[in-house]
Amino acid sequence: MTARRVDTRNLGRLAARFIPAASLGGVIVVLAYFHGGYGPIAWGWTALLGLWAAFVALAVSSHGRVDRGGLALLGGLAAVAGWTALSTMWSLSVPRTMLDLERDLGYVAVAAALLLCRRSDGIRLMTALWAGLVSVALYGLGSYFATRPVPDATQGYLLFRPVGYANAFGALVTMALPLCYAFAAQSKRLLAAVAAASANVLLVALYLTQNRAGYLALAVALVVWLARTDARARAAAKTIVLSIPGVLGVATIAAVHLLDTSRPAGDVHRLRIDTGVGVAGIALVSAALSLRAPTLSLSQRAGVRATRIGAVVAGLALVLGLADLGDRVQYWRAAWIAFRRHPLLGTGGGTFDEQWLRYRTSGLSVHDVHNLYLETLSELGVVGLVVLLVLLALPIVASRRTRDPLLTACVASYVVFLVHAAFEWDWEMPVVTIAGLALASILVRSRPHPRDLAVRGAGRLVGAAAAAALATLVAVALVGNTAVTAAERQISNGDVQQADVDALRARTLLPWSPEPWLVLADVRARSLDPGGSRAALAAAVARDGADWTMWFRLASASRGAARNAALGRAVALNPRLLALGGSHP
Repeated sequence: MTARRVDTRNLGRLAARFIPAASLGGVIVVLAYFHGGYGPIAWGWTALLGLWAAFVALAVSSHGRVDRGGLALLGGLAAVAGWTALSTMWSLSVPRTMLDLERDLGYVAVAAALLLCRRSDGIRLMTALWAGLVSVALYGLGSYFATRPVPDATQGYLLFRPVGYANAFGALVTMALPLCYAFAAQSKRLLAAVAAASANVLLVALYLTQNRAGYLALAVALVVWLARTDARARAAAKTIVLSIPGVLGVATIAAVHLLDTSRPAGDVHRLRIDTGVGVAGIALVSAALSLRAPTLSLSQRAGVRATRIGAVVAGLALVLGLADLGDRVQYWRAAWIAFRRHPLLGTGGGTFDEQWLRYRTSGLSVHDVHNLYLETLSELGVVGLVVLLVLLALPIVASRRTRDPLLTACVASYVVFLVHAAFEWDWEMPVVTIAGLALASILVRSRPHPRDLAVRGAGRLVGAAAAAALATLVAVALVGNTAVTAAERQISNGDVQQADVDALRARTLLPWSPEPWLVLADVRARSLDPGGSRAALAAAVARDGADWTMWFRLASASRGAARNAALGRAVALNPRLLALGGSHP
Protein backbone atom coordinates (compact mmCIF):
# COMPACT_ATOMS: atom_id res chain seq x y z
CA MET A 1 0.00 0.00 0.00
CA THR A 2 2.81 2.43 0.90
CA ALA A 3 4.70 1.70 -2.28
CA ARG A 4 1.54 2.30 -4.30
CA ARG A 5 1.03 5.66 -2.61
CA VAL A 6 4.61 6.66 -3.33
CA ASP A 7 4.25 5.66 -6.97
CA THR A 8 1.03 7.66 -7.28
CA ARG A 9 2.66 10.68 -5.71
CA ASN A 10 5.63 10.42 -8.07
CA LEU A 11 3.27 10.07 -11.00
CA GLY A 12 1.51 13.25 -9.91
CA ARG A 13 4.81 15.11 -9.69
CA LEU A 14 5.80 13.94 -13.15
CA ALA A 15 2.44 15.04 -14.52
CA ALA A 16 2.80 18.46 -12.89
CA ARG A 17 6.27 18.82 -14.41
CA PHE A 18 5.65 17.70 -17.96
CA ILE A 19 1.94 18.12 -18.79
CA PRO A 20 2.07 21.97 -19.07
CA ALA A 21 5.00 21.83 -21.48
CA ALA A 22 3.53 19.00 -23.53
CA SER A 23 0.20 20.83 -23.68
CA LEU A 24 1.87 23.97 -25.04
CA GLY A 25 3.55 22.05 -27.85
CA GLY A 26 0.29 20.25 -28.60
CA VAL A 27 -1.70 23.50 -28.75
CA ILE A 28 0.78 24.95 -31.26
CA VAL A 29 0.50 21.87 -33.49
CA VAL A 30 -3.31 21.66 -33.30
CA LEU A 31 -3.85 25.38 -33.95
CA ALA A 32 -1.45 25.29 -36.89
CA TYR A 33 -3.35 22.34 -38.36
CA PHE A 34 -6.65 24.21 -38.06
CA HIS A 35 -5.57 27.14 -40.24
CA GLY A 36 -3.56 28.79 -37.50
CA GLY A 37 -6.60 29.07 -35.23
CA TYR A 38 -8.13 31.68 -37.51
CA GLY A 39 -11.85 31.79 -36.72
CA PRO A 40 -14.29 32.16 -33.81
CA ILE A 41 -14.69 28.45 -33.16
CA ALA A 42 -10.92 27.98 -32.76
CA TRP A 43 -10.82 31.02 -30.45
CA GLY A 44 -13.56 29.58 -28.30
CA TRP A 45 -11.93 26.18 -27.88
CA THR A 46 -8.55 27.78 -27.16
CA ALA A 47 -10.08 29.96 -24.45
CA LEU A 48 -11.99 27.06 -22.90
CA LEU A 49 -8.90 24.84 -22.75
CA GLY A 50 -6.81 27.60 -21.21
CA LEU A 51 -9.48 28.46 -18.65
CA TRP A 52 -10.00 24.79 -17.80
CA ALA A 53 -6.27 24.37 -17.19
CA ALA A 54 -6.26 27.47 -14.98
CA PHE A 55 -9.34 26.30 -13.07
CA VAL A 56 -7.87 22.85 -12.40
CA ALA A 57 -4.54 24.35 -11.30
CA LEU A 58 -6.30 26.70 -8.88
CA ALA A 59 -8.68 24.05 -7.57
CA VAL A 60 -6.45 21.02 -7.05
CA SER A 61 -2.77 21.90 -7.50
CA SER A 62 -0.56 21.98 -4.43
CA HIS A 63 1.58 24.69 -6.02
CA GLY A 64 0.51 27.85 -4.20
CA ARG A 65 2.69 30.60 -5.70
CA VAL A 66 2.60 32.65 -8.87
CA ASP A 67 5.27 34.85 -10.40
CA ARG A 68 4.62 38.60 -10.21
CA GLY A 69 5.94 39.08 -13.75
CA GLY A 70 3.54 36.46 -15.07
CA LEU A 71 0.73 38.13 -13.16
CA ALA A 72 1.66 41.47 -14.78
CA LEU A 73 1.61 39.80 -18.22
CA LEU A 74 -1.85 38.39 -17.53
CA GLY A 75 -2.98 41.81 -16.30
CA GLY A 76 -1.69 43.46 -19.46
CA LEU A 77 -3.58 41.04 -21.69
CA ALA A 78 -6.70 41.50 -19.56
CA ALA A 79 -6.29 45.28 -19.98
CA VAL A 80 -6.11 44.93 -23.78
CA ALA A 81 -9.21 42.72 -23.76
CA GLY A 82 -10.96 45.06 -21.35
CA TRP A 83 -10.26 48.14 -23.45
CA THR A 84 -11.48 46.25 -26.53
CA ALA A 85 -14.68 45.37 -24.68
CA LEU A 86 -15.09 48.99 -23.57
CA SER A 87 -14.69 50.15 -27.18
CA THR A 88 -18.10 48.60 -27.98
CA MET A 89 -19.50 51.81 -26.48
CA TRP A 90 -18.17 53.89 -29.41
CA SER A 91 -17.34 51.23 -32.00
CA LEU A 92 -18.40 51.71 -35.61
CA SER A 93 -19.28 47.99 -35.63
CA VAL A 94 -20.15 46.29 -32.34
CA PRO A 95 -20.22 42.77 -33.88
CA ARG A 96 -16.69 43.18 -35.22
CA THR A 97 -15.49 44.44 -31.85
CA MET A 98 -17.13 41.49 -30.12
CA LEU A 99 -15.27 39.12 -32.44
CA ASP A 100 -12.00 40.84 -31.53
CA LEU A 101 -12.90 40.41 -27.87
CA GLU A 102 -13.58 36.68 -28.34
CA ARG A 103 -10.11 36.24 -29.80
CA ASP A 104 -8.44 38.32 -27.08
CA LEU A 105 -10.14 36.27 -24.36
CA GLY A 106 -8.37 33.23 -25.80
CA TYR A 107 -5.05 34.98 -25.24
CA VAL A 108 -6.03 35.90 -21.69
CA ALA A 109 -6.94 32.28 -21.00
CA VAL A 110 -3.63 30.98 -22.35
CA ALA A 111 -1.73 33.54 -20.26
CA ALA A 112 -3.67 32.45 -17.17
CA ALA A 113 -2.74 28.82 -17.76
CA LEU A 114 0.94 29.73 -18.31
CA LEU A 115 0.93 31.88 -15.18
CA LEU A 116 0.09 28.87 -13.04
CA CYS A 117 3.03 26.83 -14.35
CA ARG A 118 5.98 26.48 -12.00
CA ARG A 119 8.99 28.76 -12.42
CA SER A 120 11.16 25.69 -13.00
CA ASP A 121 9.05 24.85 -16.07
CA GLY A 122 10.69 27.64 -18.12
CA ILE A 123 13.22 25.56 -20.05
CA ARG A 124 10.72 22.74 -20.49
CA LEU A 125 8.18 25.21 -21.90
CA MET A 126 10.80 26.60 -24.27
CA THR A 127 11.76 23.10 -25.41
CA ALA A 128 8.12 22.15 -25.95
CA LEU A 129 7.46 25.34 -27.89
CA TRP A 130 10.51 24.69 -30.05
CA ALA A 131 9.43 21.09 -30.65
CA GLY A 132 5.91 22.20 -31.58
CA LEU A 133 7.14 24.84 -34.03
CA VAL A 134 9.62 22.44 -35.63
CA SER A 135 6.93 19.75 -35.90
CA VAL A 136 4.64 22.15 -37.75
CA ALA A 137 7.44 23.13 -40.12
CA LEU A 138 8.44 19.52 -40.81
CA TYR A 139 4.84 18.47 -41.43
CA GLY A 140 4.33 21.40 -43.78
CA LEU A 141 7.54 20.71 -45.68
CA GLY A 142 6.84 16.98 -45.89
CA SER A 143 3.39 17.61 -47.34
CA TYR A 144 4.80 20.25 -49.68
CA PHE A 145 7.43 17.95 -51.16
CA ALA A 146 5.29 14.79 -51.27
CA THR A 147 1.99 16.03 -52.73
CA ARG A 148 1.22 17.01 -56.29
CA PRO A 149 1.34 20.82 -56.55
CA VAL A 150 -1.82 22.81 -57.20
CA PRO A 151 -1.16 26.56 -57.42
CA ASP A 152 -3.20 28.59 -54.96
CA ALA A 153 -5.13 31.55 -56.38
CA THR A 154 -3.35 34.05 -54.09
CA GLN A 155 -0.25 32.23 -52.80
CA GLY A 156 0.86 30.26 -55.84
CA TYR A 157 3.40 27.56 -54.95
CA LEU A 158 4.41 29.13 -51.64
CA LEU A 159 4.62 26.99 -48.52
CA PHE A 160 1.52 27.88 -46.51
CA ARG A 161 -0.16 24.65 -45.41
CA PRO A 162 -1.27 23.66 -42.81
CA VAL A 163 -1.35 27.20 -41.37
CA GLY A 164 -3.18 28.60 -44.40
CA TYR A 165 -1.08 31.75 -44.85
CA ALA A 166 2.53 31.74 -46.02
CA ASN A 167 3.58 34.77 -43.99
CA ALA A 168 2.16 33.30 -40.78
CA PHE A 169 4.01 30.07 -41.53
CA GLY A 170 7.13 32.20 -42.00
CA ALA A 171 6.58 33.78 -38.59
CA LEU A 172 6.45 30.38 -36.88
CA VAL A 173 9.59 29.19 -38.66
CA THR A 174 11.46 32.38 -37.85
CA MET A 175 10.55 32.21 -34.15
CA ALA A 176 11.86 28.66 -34.03
CA LEU A 177 15.23 29.42 -35.66
CA PRO A 178 16.96 31.26 -32.76
CA LEU A 179 15.91 28.41 -30.47
CA CYS A 180 17.38 25.92 -32.96
CA TYR A 181 20.72 27.72 -32.99
CA ALA A 182 20.76 28.00 -29.20
CA PHE A 183 20.05 24.30 -28.68
CA ALA A 184 22.64 23.43 -31.33
CA ALA A 185 25.27 25.54 -29.56
CA GLN A 186 24.50 24.67 -25.94
CA SER A 187 22.81 21.27 -25.70
CA LYS A 188 24.16 17.75 -25.39
CA ARG A 189 25.33 16.02 -28.54
CA LEU A 190 22.10 14.31 -29.66
CA LEU A 191 19.81 17.28 -29.03
CA ALA A 192 22.42 19.61 -30.58
CA ALA A 193 22.49 17.45 -33.72
CA VAL A 194 18.69 17.46 -33.97
CA ALA A 195 18.64 21.24 -33.49
CA ALA A 196 21.32 21.77 -36.14
CA ALA A 197 19.42 19.64 -38.64
CA SER A 198 16.19 21.45 -37.82
CA ALA A 199 17.79 24.88 -38.26
CA ASN A 200 18.83 24.15 -41.84
CA VAL A 201 15.51 22.57 -42.75
CA LEU A 202 13.73 25.61 -41.33
CA LEU A 203 15.90 27.93 -43.43
CA VAL A 204 14.56 26.12 -46.49
CA ALA A 205 11.02 26.40 -45.16
CA LEU A 206 11.43 30.13 -44.59
CA TYR A 207 12.62 30.61 -48.16
CA LEU A 208 9.63 28.67 -49.51
CA THR A 209 7.26 31.04 -47.68
CA GLN A 210 8.97 34.07 -49.32
CA ASN A 211 8.22 35.97 -46.13
CA ARG A 212 10.32 39.13 -46.26
CA ALA A 213 9.22 40.18 -42.79
CA GLY A 214 10.59 36.84 -41.61
CA TYR A 215 13.98 37.51 -43.21
CA LEU A 216 14.16 40.90 -41.53
CA ALA A 217 12.99 39.59 -38.15
CA LEU A 218 15.53 36.74 -38.27
CA ALA A 219 18.41 39.13 -38.99
CA VAL A 220 17.42 41.36 -36.07
CA ALA A 221 16.86 38.39 -33.75
CA LEU A 222 20.25 36.81 -34.41
CA VAL A 223 21.99 40.11 -33.69
CA VAL A 224 20.05 40.41 -30.43
CA TRP A 225 21.01 36.87 -29.44
CA LEU A 226 24.69 37.28 -30.29
CA ALA A 227 24.89 40.68 -28.59
CA ARG A 228 23.28 39.56 -25.32
CA THR A 229 24.45 36.01 -24.74
CA ASP A 230 27.43 35.34 -22.50
CA ALA A 231 28.59 32.63 -24.94
CA ARG A 232 28.91 34.89 -27.98
CA ALA A 233 31.99 33.30 -29.52
CA ARG A 234 30.56 29.79 -29.46
CA ALA A 235 27.11 30.95 -30.57
CA ALA A 236 28.53 32.86 -33.54
CA ALA A 237 30.72 29.94 -34.63
CA LYS A 238 27.91 27.41 -34.42
CA THR A 239 25.46 29.69 -36.21
CA ILE A 240 27.84 30.45 -39.07
CA VAL A 241 29.12 26.91 -39.64
CA LEU A 242 25.83 25.08 -39.12
CA SER A 243 23.95 27.45 -41.46
CA ILE A 244 26.15 26.66 -44.45
CA PRO A 245 24.20 23.57 -45.65
CA GLY A 246 20.89 25.40 -45.33
CA VAL A 247 22.13 28.47 -47.20
CA LEU A 248 23.45 26.27 -50.00
CA GLY A 249 20.12 24.45 -50.12
CA VAL A 250 18.22 27.73 -50.38
CA ALA A 251 20.53 28.89 -53.18
CA THR A 252 19.91 25.64 -55.06
CA ILE A 253 16.12 25.92 -54.69
CA ALA A 254 16.27 29.52 -55.91
CA ALA A 255 18.29 28.43 -58.93
CA VAL A 256 15.80 25.75 -60.03
CA HIS A 257 12.78 28.12 -59.73
CA LEU A 258 10.71 25.79 -57.61
CA LEU A 259 8.11 28.52 -57.00
CA ASP A 260 7.48 29.31 -60.67
CA THR A 261 3.75 28.78 -61.23
CA SER A 262 4.12 28.88 -65.03
CA ARG A 263 5.84 25.49 -65.06
CA PRO A 264 3.80 22.31 -65.69
CA ALA A 265 2.53 20.72 -62.47
CA GLY A 266 4.15 17.37 -63.34
CA ASP A 267 7.60 18.95 -63.69
CA VAL A 268 7.18 20.83 -60.44
CA HIS A 269 6.07 17.64 -58.66
CA ARG A 270 9.18 15.74 -59.78
CA LEU A 271 11.34 18.70 -58.84
CA ARG A 272 9.72 18.86 -55.43
CA ILE A 273 10.47 15.19 -54.76
CA ASP A 274 14.11 15.69 -55.73
CA THR A 275 14.29 18.80 -53.58
CA GLY A 276 12.78 16.94 -50.63
CA VAL A 277 15.48 14.32 -50.89
CA GLY A 278 18.08 17.07 -51.02
CA VAL A 279 16.65 18.77 -47.94
CA ALA A 280 16.80 15.45 -46.06
CA GLY A 281 20.46 15.23 -47.08
CA ILE A 282 21.02 18.77 -45.80
CA ALA A 283 19.57 17.74 -42.44
CA LEU A 284 21.90 14.75 -42.21
CA VAL A 285 24.95 16.83 -43.15
CA SER A 286 23.98 19.43 -40.54
CA ALA A 287 23.62 16.80 -37.84
CA ALA A 288 26.98 15.29 -38.79
CA LEU A 289 28.67 18.71 -38.64
CA SER A 290 27.24 19.26 -35.17
CA LEU A 291 28.46 15.88 -33.94
CA ARG A 292 31.93 16.34 -35.46
CA ALA A 293 32.44 19.79 -33.97
CA PRO A 294 30.65 19.79 -30.60
CA THR A 295 32.91 22.46 -29.06
CA LEU A 296 33.33 24.70 -32.11
CA SER A 297 34.07 28.30 -31.08
CA LEU A 298 35.58 31.55 -32.34
CA SER A 299 37.90 33.87 -30.50
CA GLN A 300 36.22 36.53 -28.40
CA ARG A 301 37.31 39.21 -30.87
CA ALA A 302 35.94 37.24 -33.81
CA GLY A 303 32.65 36.80 -31.97
CA VAL A 304 32.36 40.56 -31.47
CA ARG A 305 33.23 41.14 -35.11
CA ALA A 306 30.60 38.63 -36.25
CA THR A 307 27.99 40.40 -34.13
CA ARG A 308 28.89 43.77 -35.67
CA ILE A 309 28.73 42.35 -39.19
CA GLY A 310 25.36 40.85 -38.33
CA ALA A 311 24.15 44.25 -37.11
CA VAL A 312 25.17 45.81 -40.43
CA VAL A 313 23.36 43.05 -42.34
CA ALA A 314 20.26 43.53 -40.18
CA GLY A 315 20.36 47.27 -40.86
CA LEU A 316 20.60 46.68 -44.59
CA ALA A 317 17.72 44.20 -44.40
CA LEU A 318 15.65 46.82 -42.58
CA VAL A 319 16.40 49.45 -45.22
CA LEU A 320 15.59 47.06 -48.06
CA GLY A 321 12.43 45.90 -46.31
CA LEU A 322 11.15 49.42 -45.78
CA ALA A 323 12.05 50.34 -49.37
CA ASP A 324 9.66 47.75 -50.80
CA LEU A 325 6.51 47.57 -48.66
CA GLY A 326 4.18 46.82 -51.55
CA ASP A 327 0.50 47.43 -50.82
CA ARG A 328 1.19 47.89 -47.10
CA VAL A 329 1.77 51.58 -47.66
CA GLN A 330 -1.89 51.90 -48.69
CA TYR A 331 -3.09 49.96 -45.64
CA TRP A 332 -0.94 52.05 -43.30
CA ARG A 333 -2.14 55.28 -44.90
CA ALA A 334 -5.80 54.32 -44.37
CA ALA A 335 -5.10 53.36 -40.74
CA TRP A 336 -3.33 56.67 -40.13
CA ILE A 337 -6.25 58.66 -41.56
CA ALA A 338 -8.65 56.73 -39.32
CA PHE A 339 -6.44 57.45 -36.31
CA ARG A 340 -6.27 61.17 -37.07
CA ARG A 341 -10.09 61.30 -37.09
CA HIS A 342 -10.43 59.31 -33.85
CA PRO A 343 -7.08 59.81 -32.06
CA LEU A 344 -7.89 59.13 -28.43
CA LEU A 345 -10.29 56.18 -28.48
CA GLY A 346 -10.09 54.84 -32.03
CA THR A 347 -12.97 53.46 -34.11
CA GLY A 348 -13.46 50.27 -32.08
CA GLY A 349 -11.76 46.88 -32.12
CA GLY A 350 -11.86 45.03 -35.42
CA THR A 351 -13.16 47.94 -37.50
CA PHE A 352 -10.21 48.64 -39.79
CA ASP A 353 -11.87 47.01 -42.79
CA GLU A 354 -14.69 49.57 -42.51
CA GLN A 355 -12.14 52.38 -42.52
CA TRP A 356 -10.25 50.82 -45.42
CA LEU A 357 -13.33 50.99 -47.63
CA ARG A 358 -13.67 54.70 -46.92
CA TYR A 359 -10.06 55.76 -47.39
CA ARG A 360 -8.58 53.24 -49.83
CA THR A 361 -7.05 54.26 -53.13
CA SER A 362 -7.40 50.90 -54.88
CA GLY A 363 -9.93 48.12 -55.29
CA LEU A 364 -8.12 45.72 -52.95
CA SER A 365 -10.21 43.93 -50.31
CA VAL A 366 -8.33 44.11 -47.00
CA HIS A 367 -9.35 43.25 -43.45
CA ASP A 368 -6.18 44.06 -41.48
CA VAL A 369 -3.55 46.80 -41.46
CA HIS A 370 -0.60 44.37 -41.63
CA ASN A 371 0.91 46.23 -38.69
CA LEU A 372 -0.17 45.41 -35.15
CA TYR A 373 0.85 48.79 -33.77
CA LEU A 374 -0.84 50.94 -36.43
CA GLU A 375 -3.94 48.76 -36.33
CA THR A 376 -4.18 49.17 -32.56
CA LEU A 377 -3.68 52.92 -32.92
CA SER A 378 -6.44 53.08 -35.53
CA GLU A 379 -8.96 50.86 -33.75
CA LEU A 380 -8.23 51.47 -30.05
CA GLY A 381 -6.63 54.91 -30.17
CA VAL A 382 -3.67 56.23 -28.22
CA VAL A 383 -4.94 54.64 -25.02
CA GLY A 384 -5.12 51.20 -26.61
CA LEU A 385 -1.66 51.51 -28.14
CA VAL A 386 -0.10 52.54 -24.82
CA VAL A 387 -1.69 49.53 -23.09
CA LEU A 388 -0.43 47.21 -25.83
CA LEU A 389 3.12 48.63 -25.81
CA VAL A 390 3.36 48.29 -22.02
CA LEU A 391 2.21 44.68 -22.34
CA LEU A 392 4.73 43.83 -25.09
CA ALA A 393 7.59 45.62 -23.28
CA LEU A 394 7.15 43.65 -20.03
CA PRO A 395 9.14 40.58 -21.20
CA ILE A 396 11.98 42.73 -22.55
CA VAL A 397 12.23 44.72 -19.33
CA ALA A 398 12.03 41.62 -17.14
CA SER A 399 14.80 39.85 -19.09
CA ARG A 400 17.10 42.86 -19.55
CA ARG A 401 19.85 41.34 -17.39
CA THR A 402 19.53 37.83 -18.81
CA ARG A 403 22.72 36.48 -20.36
CA ASP A 404 22.01 32.75 -20.28
CA PRO A 405 22.44 31.40 -23.85
CA LEU A 406 19.09 29.62 -23.96
CA LEU A 407 17.13 32.47 -22.39
CA THR A 408 18.78 35.05 -24.64
CA ALA A 409 17.69 32.91 -27.59
CA CYS A 410 14.20 33.11 -26.12
CA VAL A 411 14.57 36.91 -26.12
CA ALA A 412 15.63 36.74 -29.78
CA SER A 413 12.60 34.65 -30.70
CA TYR A 414 10.35 37.11 -28.89
CA VAL A 415 11.99 39.93 -30.86
CA VAL A 416 11.00 38.01 -34.01
CA PHE A 417 7.39 38.21 -32.85
CA LEU A 418 7.64 41.96 -32.18
CA VAL A 419 9.33 42.79 -35.50
CA HIS A 420 7.20 40.47 -37.61
CA ALA A 421 3.99 41.92 -36.14
CA ALA A 422 4.98 45.31 -37.55
CA PHE A 423 4.53 43.94 -41.10
CA GLU A 424 1.85 41.25 -40.79
CA TRP A 425 -1.49 40.51 -39.10
CA ASP A 426 0.01 38.09 -36.60
CA TRP A 427 -2.34 39.11 -33.76
CA GLU A 428 -5.23 37.72 -35.81
CA MET A 429 -3.43 34.33 -36.17
CA PRO A 430 -3.64 32.73 -32.70
CA VAL A 431 -0.95 30.14 -33.41
CA VAL A 432 1.59 32.96 -33.94
CA THR A 433 0.44 35.09 -31.03
CA ILE A 434 0.24 32.18 -28.58
CA ALA A 435 3.80 31.22 -29.50
CA GLY A 436 4.78 34.83 -28.78
CA LEU A 437 2.89 34.79 -25.47
CA ALA A 438 4.62 31.56 -24.44
CA LEU A 439 7.98 33.23 -25.03
CA ALA A 440 6.80 36.28 -23.09
CA SER A 441 5.69 34.07 -20.20
CA ILE A 442 9.13 32.46 -20.03
CA LEU A 443 10.92 35.81 -20.12
CA VAL A 444 8.90 37.55 -17.41
CA ARG A 445 10.05 34.78 -15.05
CA SER A 446 13.72 35.15 -15.94
CA ARG A 447 14.60 37.90 -13.47
CA PRO A 448 17.63 36.94 -11.34
CA HIS A 449 15.82 37.75 -8.08
CA PRO A 450 12.17 36.88 -8.67
CA ARG A 451 9.40 37.71 -6.25
CA ASP A 452 6.55 35.24 -6.07
CA LEU A 453 3.09 35.89 -4.76
CA ALA A 454 1.38 33.36 -2.52
CA VAL A 455 -2.08 32.23 -3.66
CA ARG A 456 -3.99 30.87 -0.70
CA GLY A 457 -7.56 29.72 -0.11
CA ALA A 458 -9.45 32.95 -0.79
CA GLY A 459 -7.26 33.85 -3.78
CA ARG A 460 -7.69 30.38 -5.25
CA LEU A 461 -11.44 30.56 -4.80
CA VAL A 462 -11.72 33.97 -6.46
CA GLY A 463 -9.45 32.91 -9.34
CA ALA A 464 -11.32 29.66 -9.91
CA ALA A 465 -14.68 31.48 -9.81
CA ALA A 466 -13.42 34.08 -12.32
CA ALA A 467 -12.15 31.32 -14.63
CA ALA A 468 -15.48 29.48 -14.39
CA ALA A 469 -17.50 32.64 -15.07
CA LEU A 470 -15.37 33.62 -18.04
CA ALA A 471 -15.54 30.05 -19.37
CA THR A 472 -19.34 30.25 -19.24
CA LEU A 473 -19.36 33.38 -21.39
CA VAL A 474 -16.87 31.85 -23.82
CA ALA A 475 -18.90 28.64 -24.02
CA VAL A 476 -22.07 30.57 -24.90
CA ALA A 477 -20.28 32.38 -27.73
CA LEU A 478 -18.69 29.13 -28.90
CA VAL A 479 -22.03 27.30 -29.07
CA GLY A 480 -23.52 30.26 -30.94
CA ASN A 481 -20.69 30.42 -33.47
CA THR A 482 -20.85 26.65 -33.93
CA ALA A 483 -24.58 26.92 -34.60
CA VAL A 484 -23.98 29.57 -37.27
CA THR A 485 -21.40 27.36 -38.97
CA ALA A 486 -23.73 24.35 -38.78
CA ALA A 487 -26.58 26.38 -40.28
CA GLU A 488 -24.40 27.51 -43.18
CA ARG A 489 -23.37 23.89 -43.75
CA GLN A 490 -26.99 22.75 -43.72
CA ILE A 491 -27.92 25.36 -46.31
CA SER A 492 -25.12 24.07 -48.56
CA ASN A 493 -26.49 20.54 -48.08
CA GLY A 494 -30.04 21.68 -48.91
CA ASP A 495 -31.48 21.02 -45.43
CA VAL A 496 -33.27 24.34 -44.99
CA GLN A 497 -35.37 23.17 -42.03
CA GLN A 498 -32.37 22.20 -39.89
CA ALA A 499 -30.55 25.37 -40.95
CA ASP A 500 -33.50 27.38 -39.64
CA VAL A 501 -33.31 25.59 -36.26
CA ASP A 502 -29.54 26.20 -35.96
CA ALA A 503 -29.85 29.86 -36.98
CA LEU A 504 -32.59 30.50 -34.43
CA ARG A 505 -30.43 28.95 -31.72
CA ALA A 506 -27.47 31.15 -32.78
CA ARG A 507 -29.73 34.22 -32.78
CA THR A 508 -30.56 33.61 -29.12
CA LEU A 509 -26.96 33.01 -28.06
CA LEU A 510 -25.40 35.85 -30.11
CA PRO A 511 -27.89 38.73 -29.85
CA TRP A 512 -25.28 41.28 -31.00
CA SER A 513 -24.27 39.37 -34.13
CA PRO A 514 -25.78 39.82 -37.60
CA GLU A 515 -24.56 36.40 -38.75
CA PRO A 516 -27.60 34.39 -37.54
CA TRP A 517 -29.91 36.88 -39.25
CA LEU A 518 -27.97 36.60 -42.52
CA VAL A 519 -28.38 32.82 -42.38
CA LEU A 520 -32.08 33.25 -41.64
CA ALA A 521 -32.35 35.56 -44.66
CA ASP A 522 -30.90 32.79 -46.84
CA VAL A 523 -33.28 30.25 -45.30
CA ARG A 524 -36.30 32.47 -45.92
CA ALA A 525 -35.20 33.16 -49.50
CA ARG A 526 -34.83 29.44 -50.22
CA SER A 527 -38.24 28.87 -48.62
CA LEU A 528 -39.77 31.34 -51.12
CA ASP A 529 -40.49 33.90 -48.40
CA PRO A 530 -39.05 37.18 -49.78
CA GLY A 531 -40.74 39.29 -47.11
CA GLY A 532 -39.21 37.18 -44.33
CA SER A 533 -35.82 37.39 -46.04
CA ARG A 534 -36.01 41.20 -46.20
CA ALA A 535 -37.01 41.35 -42.54
CA ALA A 536 -34.05 39.18 -41.54
CA LEU A 537 -31.68 41.34 -43.60
CA ALA A 538 -33.10 44.45 -41.96
CA ALA A 539 -32.42 42.88 -38.54
CA ALA A 540 -28.85 42.13 -39.62
CA VAL A 541 -28.38 45.73 -40.78
CA ALA A 542 -29.72 46.97 -37.43
CA ARG A 543 -26.88 45.11 -35.70
CA ASP A 544 -24.06 46.16 -38.04
CA GLY A 545 -25.10 49.12 -40.12
CA ALA A 546 -21.48 49.92 -40.98
CA ASP A 547 -21.15 46.80 -43.18
CA TRP A 548 -21.81 47.74 -46.80
CA THR A 549 -22.32 44.11 -47.84
CA MET A 550 -25.46 43.85 -45.72
CA TRP A 551 -26.93 47.01 -47.24
CA PHE A 552 -26.08 45.63 -50.68
CA ARG A 553 -27.88 42.38 -49.93
CA LEU A 554 -30.86 44.31 -48.56
CA ALA A 555 -30.93 46.37 -51.77
CA SER A 556 -30.88 43.17 -53.84
CA ALA A 557 -33.90 41.86 -51.90
CA SER A 558 -35.86 45.15 -52.02
CA ARG A 559 -37.73 47.15 -54.64
CA GLY A 560 -38.37 50.78 -55.45
CA ALA A 561 -37.39 53.49 -52.98
CA ALA A 562 -36.28 50.99 -50.34
CA ARG A 563 -33.89 49.45 -52.85
CA ASN A 564 -32.43 52.83 -53.82
CA ALA A 565 -32.01 53.85 -50.19
CA ALA A 566 -30.20 50.63 -49.27
CA LEU A 567 -27.97 50.85 -52.35
CA GLY A 568 -27.17 54.47 -51.58
CA ARG A 569 -26.11 53.51 -48.07
CA ALA A 570 -23.90 50.71 -49.44
CA VAL A 571 -22.19 53.17 -51.80
CA ALA A 572 -21.71 55.68 -48.98
CA LEU A 573 -19.93 53.03 -46.92
CA ASN A 574 -17.94 51.73 -49.91
CA PRO A 575 -17.38 54.74 -52.21
CA ARG A 576 -15.50 52.70 -54.82
CA LEU A 577 -18.32 50.18 -55.17
CA LEU A 578 -19.69 51.66 -58.40
CA ALA A 579 -16.18 52.38 -59.71
CA LEU A 580 -15.50 48.64 -59.44
CA GLY A 581 -18.35 47.88 -61.79
CA GLY A 582 -20.95 47.10 -59.17
CA SER A 583 -18.95 44.30 -57.61
CA HIS A 584 -20.78 42.55 -54.83
CA PRO A 585 -19.94 40.07 -52.06
